[in-house]
Amino acid sequence: MRASLAASVGILFAVAACSSSAPNATGSPTTTDAGDAARYDGAACGHGDVMCGGICQPESVAGCGASCTVCPQPATSHGSADCVGAKCIFECAGGYAMCGTQSCCGVQTTGDVVAIAVGGSTSCAAISSGLVACWGSDAYGNLGDGMTSGFSTVPVQANGLKNVKQLSLGDRHGCALSTGGTVRCWGDDGQGQLGDGQRTPSGTATVVSGITGGVTAIAAGSMHTCAILSGGAVSCWGADMSGQLGNGQTTGSSVVPVPVMGLTSGATAIAAGAAFTCAVLSEGSVKCWGDGLHGQLGGPASSATPLALTMPASVTAMAAGANHVCAAMTGGSVVCWGANDQGQLGSTQGTMSTKPVAVPGLTGVVALAAGGNETCALDGGGAVHCWGQDPVGDVNVGPGQPGIVPSLTSGVAHITVVTGHACAVTAGGAPKCWGTDESGDLGDGTITPSWVPIDVRGI
Repeated sequence: MRASLAASVGILFAVAACSSSAPNATGSPTTTDAGDAARYDGAACGHGDVMCGGICQPESVAGCGASCTVCPQPATSHGSADCVGAKCIFECAGGYAMCGTQSCCGVQTTGDVVAIAVGGSTSCAAISSGLVACWGSDAYGNLGDGMTSGFSTVPVQANGLKNVKQLSLGDRHGCALSTGGTVRCWGDDGQGQLGDGQRTPSGTATVVSGITGGVTAIAAGSMHTCAILSGGAVSCWGADMSGQLGNGQTTGSSVVPVPVMGLTSGATAIAAGAAFTCAVLSEGSVKCWGDGLHGQLGGPASSATPLALTMPASVTAMAAGANHVCAAMTGGSVVCWGANDQGQLGSTQGTMSTKPVAVPGLTGVVALAAGGNETCALDGGGAVHCWGQDPVGDVNVGPGQPGIVPSLTSGVAHITVVTGHACAVTAGGAPKCWGTDESGDLGDGTITPSWVPIDVRGI
Protein backbone atom coordinates (compact mmCIF):
# COMPACT_ATOMS: atom_id res chain seq x y z
CA MET A 1 0.00 0.00 0.00
CA ARG A 2 1.24 3.46 -0.84
CA ALA A 3 1.07 5.47 2.34
CA SER A 4 2.73 8.45 4.00
CA LEU A 5 5.55 7.75 6.42
CA ALA A 6 5.36 11.17 8.02
CA ALA A 7 3.60 11.79 11.30
CA SER A 8 1.29 14.76 11.48
CA VAL A 9 1.97 17.55 13.94
CA GLY A 10 -0.38 19.80 15.85
CA ILE A 11 -2.56 22.63 14.64
CA LEU A 12 -0.83 26.00 14.44
CA PHE A 13 -2.42 29.42 14.44
CA ALA A 14 -1.59 33.01 13.52
CA VAL A 15 -3.74 36.07 14.17
CA ALA A 16 -4.13 39.16 12.02
CA ALA A 17 -6.38 42.20 12.39
CA CYS A 18 -9.91 41.92 11.02
CA SER A 19 -12.61 44.45 11.84
CA SER A 20 -16.30 43.63 12.24
CA SER A 21 -19.32 45.84 12.77
CA ALA A 22 -21.10 45.72 16.11
CA PRO A 23 -23.95 43.23 16.45
CA ASN A 24 -27.55 44.28 16.82
CA ALA A 25 -28.13 44.72 20.54
CA THR A 26 -31.47 42.93 20.54
CA GLY A 27 -30.35 40.02 18.49
CA SER A 28 -33.47 40.21 16.37
CA PRO A 29 -33.43 40.51 12.60
CA THR A 30 -34.42 43.77 11.00
CA THR A 31 -34.41 44.98 7.43
CA THR A 32 -31.92 47.24 5.74
CA ASP A 33 -32.87 50.61 4.34
CA ALA A 34 -32.96 49.06 0.91
CA GLY A 35 -35.36 46.44 2.20
CA ASP A 36 -33.70 43.64 0.28
CA ALA A 37 -31.59 41.86 2.89
CA ALA A 38 -32.01 40.83 6.51
CA ARG A 39 -29.78 42.32 9.19
CA TYR A 40 -28.52 39.90 11.83
CA ASP A 41 -26.27 40.18 14.84
CA GLY A 42 -22.91 38.43 15.05
CA ALA A 43 -24.33 35.39 16.84
CA ALA A 44 -26.71 34.75 13.97
CA CYS A 45 -23.89 34.55 11.40
CA GLY A 46 -22.91 31.00 10.58
CA HIS A 47 -19.39 29.57 10.73
CA GLY A 48 -17.29 31.00 7.93
CA ASP A 49 -19.45 34.13 7.67
CA VAL A 50 -18.55 37.59 8.88
CA MET A 51 -20.66 40.67 9.69
CA CYS A 52 -20.22 43.24 6.93
CA GLY A 53 -22.17 46.46 7.28
CA GLY A 54 -24.72 44.68 9.44
CA ILE A 55 -25.27 41.87 6.91
CA CYS A 56 -23.84 38.35 7.18
CA GLN A 57 -21.48 37.68 4.27
CA PRO A 58 -19.29 34.70 3.40
CA GLU A 59 -15.62 35.39 4.10
CA SER A 60 -14.78 34.94 0.45
CA VAL A 61 -17.05 37.79 -0.61
CA ALA A 62 -14.92 40.78 -1.56
CA GLY A 63 -15.81 44.44 -1.19
CA CYS A 64 -17.42 44.42 2.23
CA GLY A 65 -16.39 48.03 2.59
CA ALA A 66 -14.57 49.88 5.32
CA SER A 67 -16.73 48.51 8.13
CA CYS A 68 -15.47 44.94 7.69
CA THR A 69 -12.30 43.49 6.21
CA VAL A 70 -12.72 40.05 4.67
CA CYS A 71 -10.20 37.54 5.98
CA PRO A 72 -7.94 36.64 3.03
CA GLN A 73 -7.52 32.93 2.46
CA PRO A 74 -4.05 31.40 2.92
CA ALA A 75 -2.07 31.00 -0.27
CA THR A 76 -2.20 27.24 0.17
CA SER A 77 -5.25 25.12 0.85
CA HIS A 78 -3.25 23.33 3.55
CA GLY A 79 -4.80 25.91 5.87
CA SER A 80 -7.98 27.89 6.37
CA ALA A 81 -9.11 31.28 7.63
CA ASP A 82 -11.99 32.29 9.86
CA CYS A 83 -13.09 35.55 11.46
CA VAL A 84 -13.41 34.93 15.20
CA GLY A 85 -13.84 37.66 17.76
CA ALA A 86 -13.30 40.35 15.12
CA LYS A 87 -9.91 38.89 14.22
CA CYS A 88 -8.72 36.77 11.31
CA ILE A 89 -7.60 33.38 12.61
CA PHE A 90 -5.41 31.40 10.21
CA GLU A 91 -5.20 27.69 10.92
CA CYS A 92 -2.61 25.39 9.34
CA ALA A 93 -3.37 21.73 8.80
CA GLY A 94 -1.36 19.06 10.61
CA GLY A 95 2.24 18.92 9.43
CA TYR A 96 2.32 22.55 8.28
CA ALA A 97 3.37 25.81 9.94
CA MET A 98 2.76 29.48 9.22
CA CYS A 99 5.20 31.12 6.83
CA GLY A 100 4.55 34.81 6.36
CA THR A 101 1.12 35.99 7.50
CA GLN A 102 -1.24 33.97 5.33
CA SER A 103 0.62 30.87 4.10
CA CYS A 104 1.14 27.36 5.42
CA CYS A 105 4.48 25.69 4.68
CA GLY A 106 6.18 22.45 5.63
CA VAL A 107 8.36 22.63 8.70
CA GLN A 108 11.04 20.03 7.94
CA THR A 109 14.55 21.48 7.54
CA THR A 110 16.67 18.32 7.45
CA GLY A 111 16.52 15.12 5.44
CA ASP A 112 18.66 12.80 3.36
CA VAL A 113 17.97 13.93 -0.22
CA VAL A 114 21.07 14.57 -2.36
CA ALA A 115 19.47 15.07 -5.81
CA ILE A 116 15.98 15.83 -7.10
CA ALA A 117 14.24 16.06 -10.49
CA VAL A 118 10.75 16.68 -11.88
CA GLY A 119 9.17 15.89 -15.24
CA GLY A 120 5.57 15.83 -16.42
CA SER A 121 3.54 15.01 -13.29
CA THR A 122 6.28 12.98 -11.60
CA SER A 123 9.01 13.83 -9.10
CA CYS A 124 12.00 11.73 -8.00
CA ALA A 125 14.70 12.14 -5.37
CA ALA A 126 17.99 10.36 -4.74
CA ILE A 127 18.74 9.88 -1.06
CA SER A 128 22.07 9.59 0.72
CA SER A 129 21.97 5.78 0.67
CA GLY A 130 22.02 5.92 -3.14
CA LEU A 131 18.44 4.68 -3.50
CA VAL A 132 15.71 6.60 -5.40
CA ALA A 133 12.16 7.42 -4.34
CA CYS A 134 9.51 8.81 -6.73
CA TRP A 135 5.98 10.17 -6.41
CA GLY A 136 3.23 11.44 -8.71
CA SER A 137 2.03 9.89 -11.96
CA ASP A 138 2.88 6.26 -12.72
CA ALA A 139 0.94 5.99 -15.98
CA TYR A 140 3.95 4.69 -17.96
CA GLY A 141 6.01 3.29 -15.12
CA ASN A 142 7.26 6.80 -14.31
CA LEU A 143 7.79 5.93 -10.64
CA GLY A 144 10.07 2.99 -11.41
CA ASP A 145 8.26 0.86 -8.84
CA GLY A 146 7.36 -1.99 -11.17
CA MET A 147 3.90 -0.65 -12.00
CA THR A 148 2.69 1.12 -15.15
CA SER A 149 -0.55 2.73 -14.01
CA GLY A 150 -2.02 4.94 -11.32
CA PHE A 151 -0.16 7.43 -9.15
CA SER A 152 1.26 7.83 -5.67
CA THR A 153 0.84 10.85 -3.40
CA VAL A 154 3.86 9.82 -1.31
CA PRO A 155 7.36 8.64 -2.28
CA VAL A 156 7.78 4.99 -3.26
CA GLN A 157 11.10 3.27 -3.90
CA ALA A 158 12.20 2.89 -7.51
CA ASN A 159 13.41 -0.62 -8.31
CA GLY A 160 16.83 -1.54 -9.65
CA LEU A 161 18.61 1.69 -8.68
CA LYS A 162 21.53 2.11 -6.30
CA ASN A 163 24.47 4.47 -5.78
CA VAL A 164 22.60 7.18 -7.71
CA LYS A 165 24.15 10.66 -7.84
CA GLN A 166 22.10 12.41 -10.58
CA LEU A 167 18.51 12.20 -11.85
CA SER A 168 16.79 13.65 -14.92
CA LEU A 169 13.13 13.24 -15.90
CA GLY A 170 11.42 13.70 -19.26
CA ASP A 171 7.71 14.00 -19.87
CA ARG A 172 7.04 10.33 -19.14
CA HIS A 173 10.42 8.73 -18.47
CA GLY A 174 13.32 9.08 -16.08
CA CYS A 175 17.03 8.29 -16.01
CA ALA A 176 19.54 7.91 -13.20
CA LEU A 177 23.35 8.16 -13.20
CA SER A 178 25.25 6.07 -10.68
CA THR A 179 28.53 6.93 -9.00
CA GLY A 180 30.13 4.26 -11.19
CA GLY A 181 29.05 6.02 -14.38
CA THR A 182 26.23 3.65 -15.35
CA VAL A 183 22.92 5.01 -16.70
CA ARG A 184 19.57 3.32 -16.09
CA CYS A 185 16.19 4.54 -17.39
CA TRP A 186 12.52 3.69 -16.82
CA GLY A 187 9.04 4.74 -17.92
CA ASP A 188 7.70 5.35 -21.42
CA ASP A 189 9.79 3.91 -24.27
CA GLY A 190 7.68 4.59 -27.36
CA GLN A 191 10.52 6.55 -28.95
CA GLY A 192 13.35 4.49 -27.52
CA GLN A 193 14.05 7.04 -24.78
CA LEU A 194 15.12 4.29 -22.36
CA GLY A 195 18.03 3.39 -24.64
CA ASP A 196 17.71 -0.33 -23.97
CA GLY A 197 17.15 -1.41 -27.57
CA GLN A 198 13.40 -1.79 -27.05
CA ARG A 199 10.26 0.31 -27.43
CA THR A 200 8.38 -1.12 -24.46
CA PRO A 201 7.51 0.94 -21.37
CA SER A 202 9.21 -0.35 -18.25
CA GLY A 203 8.21 0.15 -14.63
CA THR A 204 11.69 -0.94 -13.58
CA ALA A 205 14.96 0.80 -14.42
CA THR A 206 16.94 -0.85 -17.22
CA VAL A 207 20.57 -0.33 -18.22
CA VAL A 208 21.15 1.90 -21.26
CA SER A 209 22.85 -0.16 -23.96
CA GLY A 210 26.41 0.60 -24.98
CA ILE A 211 27.34 3.04 -22.19
CA THR A 212 27.48 0.91 -19.07
CA GLY A 213 30.22 3.05 -17.53
CA GLY A 214 32.09 6.31 -17.83
CA VAL A 215 29.13 8.72 -18.02
CA THR A 216 29.58 12.03 -16.16
CA ALA A 217 26.21 13.79 -16.74
CA ILE A 218 22.73 13.10 -18.17
CA ALA A 219 19.80 15.18 -19.42
CA ALA A 220 16.30 14.05 -20.39
CA GLY A 221 14.16 15.97 -22.89
CA SER A 222 10.49 15.33 -23.58
CA MET A 223 11.14 12.06 -25.42
CA HIS A 224 14.93 11.85 -25.74
CA THR A 225 17.94 11.53 -23.47
CA CYS A 226 21.58 12.56 -23.77
CA ALA A 227 24.73 11.74 -21.81
CA ILE A 228 28.26 13.11 -21.53
CA LEU A 229 30.87 10.36 -21.61
CA SER A 230 34.01 10.42 -19.47
CA GLY A 231 36.12 11.90 -22.29
CA GLY A 232 33.66 14.73 -22.95
CA ALA A 233 31.92 13.18 -25.96
CA VAL A 234 28.11 13.27 -26.12
CA SER A 235 25.69 10.50 -27.07
CA CYS A 236 21.89 10.67 -27.31
CA TRP A 237 18.95 8.31 -27.82
CA GLY A 238 15.17 8.43 -28.24
CA ALA A 239 13.07 10.70 -30.47
CA ASP A 240 14.87 12.39 -33.37
CA MET A 241 12.14 14.06 -35.43
CA SER A 242 13.74 17.49 -34.94
CA GLY A 243 17.38 16.42 -34.97
CA GLN A 244 17.63 16.43 -31.17
CA LEU A 245 20.02 13.47 -31.19
CA GLY A 246 22.59 15.50 -33.13
CA ASN A 247 23.49 12.66 -35.48
CA GLY A 248 22.66 14.49 -38.71
CA GLN A 249 19.17 12.96 -39.05
CA THR A 250 15.71 14.42 -38.54
CA THR A 251 13.48 11.38 -38.92
CA GLY A 252 12.52 8.53 -36.68
CA SER A 253 14.27 7.71 -33.44
CA SER A 254 17.05 5.57 -31.99
CA VAL A 255 16.55 2.89 -29.34
CA VAL A 256 20.26 2.92 -28.48
CA PRO A 257 22.75 5.79 -27.95
CA VAL A 258 24.24 7.42 -31.04
CA PRO A 259 27.18 9.85 -31.04
CA VAL A 260 26.51 13.56 -31.50
CA MET A 261 28.41 14.74 -34.57
CA GLY A 262 31.32 17.04 -33.84
CA LEU A 263 31.19 16.60 -30.06
CA THR A 264 33.84 13.96 -29.49
CA SER A 265 35.38 15.72 -26.48
CA GLY A 266 35.20 18.79 -24.26
CA ALA A 267 31.56 18.73 -23.09
CA THR A 268 31.19 19.51 -19.37
CA ALA A 269 27.44 20.11 -18.93
CA ILE A 270 24.30 19.25 -20.88
CA ALA A 271 20.65 20.38 -20.96
CA ALA A 272 17.72 18.98 -22.93
CA GLY A 273 14.56 20.85 -23.95
CA ALA A 274 11.40 19.52 -25.51
CA ALA A 275 13.07 18.58 -28.81
CA PHE A 276 16.54 20.14 -28.68
CA THR A 277 19.76 19.80 -26.70
CA CYS A 278 22.59 22.13 -25.63
CA ALA A 279 26.04 21.41 -24.24
CA VAL A 280 28.57 23.56 -22.39
CA LEU A 281 32.16 23.00 -23.49
CA SER A 282 35.28 23.13 -21.35
CA GLU A 283 36.13 26.72 -22.28
CA GLY A 284 32.64 27.90 -21.35
CA SER A 285 31.20 28.06 -24.86
CA VAL A 286 27.81 26.60 -25.87
CA LYS A 287 26.62 24.43 -28.76
CA CYS A 288 23.00 23.46 -29.44
CA TRP A 289 21.15 21.17 -31.87
CA GLY A 290 17.62 19.98 -32.68
CA ASP A 291 14.48 22.10 -32.88
CA GLY A 292 15.38 25.76 -33.39
CA LEU A 293 12.14 27.30 -34.58
CA HIS A 294 11.87 29.42 -31.42
CA GLY A 295 15.45 30.69 -31.59
CA GLN A 296 16.83 28.23 -29.05
CA LEU A 297 19.77 27.30 -31.30
CA GLY A 298 20.84 30.92 -31.73
CA GLY A 299 19.10 31.27 -35.09
CA PRO A 300 15.62 30.90 -36.62
CA ALA A 301 16.10 27.35 -37.93
CA SER A 302 16.58 23.80 -36.67
CA SER A 303 19.76 21.77 -37.06
CA ALA A 304 20.54 18.07 -36.79
CA THR A 305 24.15 18.87 -35.90
CA PRO A 306 25.56 21.16 -33.18
CA LEU A 307 25.70 24.93 -33.81
CA ALA A 308 27.94 27.28 -31.84
CA LEU A 309 26.30 30.23 -30.05
CA THR A 310 27.92 33.57 -29.30
CA MET A 311 27.84 34.09 -25.54
CA PRO A 312 28.62 37.33 -23.66
CA ALA A 313 30.91 35.50 -21.19
CA SER A 314 32.01 32.05 -20.12
CA VAL A 315 29.08 29.81 -19.09
CA THR A 316 29.12 28.11 -15.69
CA ALA A 317 25.61 26.57 -15.58
CA MET A 318 22.77 25.99 -18.05
CA ALA A 319 19.14 24.82 -18.11
CA ALA A 320 16.62 24.24 -20.92
CA GLY A 321 12.85 24.61 -20.85
CA ALA A 322 10.46 23.45 -23.54
CA ASN A 323 11.66 26.01 -26.09
CA HIS A 324 14.09 28.31 -24.26
CA VAL A 325 17.52 28.16 -22.66
CA CYS A 326 19.09 30.06 -19.75
CA ALA A 327 22.76 30.19 -18.78
CA ALA A 328 24.67 31.54 -15.79
CA MET A 329 27.78 33.50 -16.65
CA THR A 330 31.08 33.86 -14.85
CA GLY A 331 30.29 36.42 -12.15
CA GLY A 332 26.76 35.10 -11.54
CA SER A 333 24.66 37.00 -14.08
CA VAL A 334 22.08 35.13 -16.20
CA VAL A 335 21.15 35.32 -19.88
CA CYS A 336 18.34 33.53 -21.73
CA TRP A 337 17.32 32.99 -25.35
CA GLY A 338 14.59 31.27 -27.36
CA ALA A 339 10.82 31.47 -26.88
CA ASN A 340 9.47 34.38 -24.84
CA ASP A 341 5.72 34.33 -25.30
CA GLN A 342 5.29 33.57 -21.57
CA GLY A 343 8.15 35.66 -20.20
CA GLN A 344 10.61 32.74 -20.32
CA LEU A 345 13.56 35.07 -20.91
CA GLY A 346 12.98 37.04 -17.75
CA SER A 347 12.18 40.28 -19.55
CA THR A 348 9.05 42.11 -20.62
CA GLN A 349 9.91 41.54 -24.27
CA GLY A 350 7.18 39.38 -25.77
CA THR A 351 8.97 37.99 -28.81
CA MET A 352 11.56 35.25 -29.11
CA SER A 353 15.25 36.07 -29.15
CA THR A 354 17.97 34.24 -31.07
CA LYS A 355 20.59 36.04 -29.01
CA PRO A 356 21.16 35.77 -25.25
CA VAL A 357 19.44 38.59 -23.34
CA ALA A 358 20.25 39.53 -19.76
CA VAL A 359 17.78 38.63 -17.01
CA PRO A 360 17.42 41.77 -14.88
CA GLY A 361 18.02 41.79 -11.15
CA LEU A 362 19.96 38.53 -10.84
CA THR A 363 23.48 38.33 -9.39
CA GLY A 364 25.52 35.60 -7.79
CA VAL A 365 23.59 32.76 -9.47
CA VAL A 366 25.19 29.35 -9.00
CA ALA A 367 22.56 26.99 -10.45
CA LEU A 368 19.59 27.04 -12.85
CA ALA A 369 16.53 24.88 -13.48
CA ALA A 370 14.05 25.16 -16.34
CA GLY A 371 11.02 23.24 -17.55
CA GLY A 372 8.07 24.06 -19.77
CA ASN A 373 7.84 27.85 -19.88
CA GLU A 374 9.33 28.43 -16.43
CA THR A 375 12.81 29.01 -15.03
CA CYS A 376 14.27 29.19 -11.52
CA ALA A 377 17.70 30.32 -10.39
CA LEU A 378 19.56 29.56 -7.16
CA ASP A 379 21.89 32.26 -5.85
CA GLY A 380 24.91 31.84 -3.62
CA GLY A 381 22.90 32.60 -0.51
CA GLY A 382 20.48 29.77 -1.21
CA ALA A 383 17.55 31.95 -2.35
CA VAL A 384 15.29 30.74 -5.18
CA HIS A 385 14.25 33.19 -7.92
CA CYS A 386 11.61 32.14 -10.50
CA TRP A 387 10.07 33.65 -13.63
CA GLY A 388 8.07 32.73 -16.74
CA GLN A 389 4.55 31.42 -17.22
CA ASP A 390 2.71 31.71 -13.90
CA PRO A 391 5.94 31.18 -11.95
CA VAL A 392 5.25 28.74 -9.15
CA GLY A 393 5.93 29.67 -5.55
CA ASP A 394 3.75 32.76 -5.01
CA VAL A 395 6.28 34.96 -6.79
CA ASN A 396 4.44 38.26 -6.82
CA VAL A 397 6.02 40.02 -9.78
CA GLY A 398 4.96 41.22 -13.20
CA PRO A 399 5.02 38.97 -16.28
CA GLY A 400 8.49 37.74 -17.11
CA GLN A 401 10.19 39.32 -14.12
CA PRO A 402 12.21 37.21 -11.65
CA GLY A 403 10.97 37.10 -8.08
CA ILE A 404 12.14 35.32 -4.94
CA VAL A 405 9.97 32.47 -3.69
CA PRO A 406 8.89 33.97 -0.33
CA SER A 407 9.61 30.97 1.89
CA LEU A 408 12.84 30.02 0.08
CA THR A 409 14.92 33.14 0.67
CA SER A 410 17.96 31.18 1.92
CA GLY A 411 19.24 27.72 2.71
CA VAL A 412 18.38 25.94 -0.56
CA ALA A 413 20.90 23.58 -2.17
CA HIS A 414 19.06 22.18 -5.21
CA ILE A 415 16.10 23.23 -7.40
CA THR A 416 14.08 21.67 -10.23
CA VAL A 417 11.02 22.92 -12.12
CA VAL A 418 8.57 21.82 -14.80
CA THR A 419 5.25 23.18 -16.00
CA GLY A 420 2.93 23.22 -13.01
CA HIS A 421 5.20 22.29 -10.13
CA ALA A 422 8.68 22.63 -8.70
CA CYS A 423 10.80 21.10 -5.95
CA ALA A 424 13.75 22.23 -3.88
CA VAL A 425 16.13 20.60 -1.42
CA THR A 426 17.39 22.51 1.61
CA ALA A 427 21.07 22.56 2.56
CA GLY A 428 20.08 20.08 5.26
CA GLY A 429 18.67 17.62 2.70
CA ALA A 430 14.93 18.27 3.20
CA PRO A 431 12.79 18.09 0.02
CA LYS A 432 9.96 20.58 -0.51
CA CYS A 433 7.59 20.89 -3.48
CA TRP A 434 4.89 23.29 -4.60
CA GLY A 435 2.44 23.85 -7.47
CA THR A 436 -0.32 21.70 -8.93
CA ASP A 437 -0.95 18.30 -7.38
CA GLU A 438 -3.45 16.37 -9.52
CA SER A 439 -1.37 13.18 -9.47
CA GLY A 440 0.33 13.60 -6.11
CA ASP A 441 3.11 15.65 -7.71
CA LEU A 442 4.01 17.30 -4.37
CA GLY A 443 4.48 14.07 -2.41
CA ASP A 444 2.66 15.29 0.71
CA GLY A 445 0.02 12.57 0.80
CA THR A 446 -2.70 14.66 -0.86
CA ILE A 447 -3.83 15.82 -4.29
CA THR A 448 -4.25 19.37 -3.03
CA PRO A 449 -2.30 22.12 -4.84
CA SER A 450 -0.03 24.35 -2.80
CA TRP A 451 1.45 27.64 -3.99
CA VAL A 452 4.04 27.66 -1.23
CA PRO A 453 6.68 24.94 -0.67
CA ILE A 454 5.54 22.08 1.56
CA ASP A 455 7.37 19.02 2.86
CA VAL A 456 7.58 15.80 0.89
CA ARG A 457 6.59 13.06 3.30
CA GLY A 458 8.70 10.09 4.26
CA ILE A 459 12.14 11.05 2.91
